[in-house]
Amino acid sequence: FQSHSIPIVPEFYIDENFHQDDLKKIEYPVVLKPDDGTSGYGISICYNESDLKNNFQKAVNYSNTKKA
Repeated sequence: FQSHSIPIVPEFYIDENFHQDDLKKIEYPVVLKPDDGTSGYGISICYNESDLKNNFQKAVNYSNTKKA
């Protein structure tokens, strides 16, 4: 959609290692959700890095691919 000038919400991908290079790119607040989830399960609003780390496992638990 970005290639057609349609505004979209930025996406950030993280894994359980929480690489500093990935964390630096994140603009808070963010919605943390399972990568392949279609319902409201596993979703959290994170206002800082601590929230993100504390809620990451909840999102992954609701993901078949184990990604958030």
